[in-house]
Amino acid sequence: YPTAPCVRDALRKAADFDVTDRIVVLWQGEGELAQALTTHGDWVARETLAIELRSDADPAGEHREQFELDAGLLTLAIGRS
Repeated sequence: YPTAPCVRDALRKAADFDVTDRIVVLWQGEGELAQALTTHGDWVARETLAIELRSDADPAGEHREQFELDAGLLTLAIGRS
């Protein structure tokens, strides 16, 4: 699995964000992915330097990507806060 900092850096780079930009991360996933992000959301937000991390049925932002993981499909969208 990609680590939170690797995903953070890849999404920020793709969106042309600076590491100092304050971001909001929206996510959509099911099962184990949803459980993990719900349980560890505070940690993920800290690691990704996000001011907010929340579930959204149809995540939209300035940049959106989907990741096919063993646990299922994860959609992440980021935007400046």
